[in-house]
Amino acid sequence: MAVGPGSDLMSKVLFNGPTVVNLVVQSLLGSTDIPANSYAVTSNEWADGTRSDVVYAAEGKLWRNTLI
Repeated sequence: MAVGPGSDLMSKVLFNGPTVVNLVVQSLLGSTDIPANSYAVTSNEWADGTRSDVVYAAEGKLWRNTLI
């Protein structure tokens, strides 16, 4: 598969990796108290047909309805 400029494939793959997910979550929420792997990549399609580049959802009960 060829990856050309503007395909965004590389950034999508990068932002789905667990290390990057943890870094982004801790950076955006401003806390290192969040356990590693508390968030995972989830569906990026919304009911109105729009899409986000990436969506992280909390996996634990403590942050259940928190999307980033």
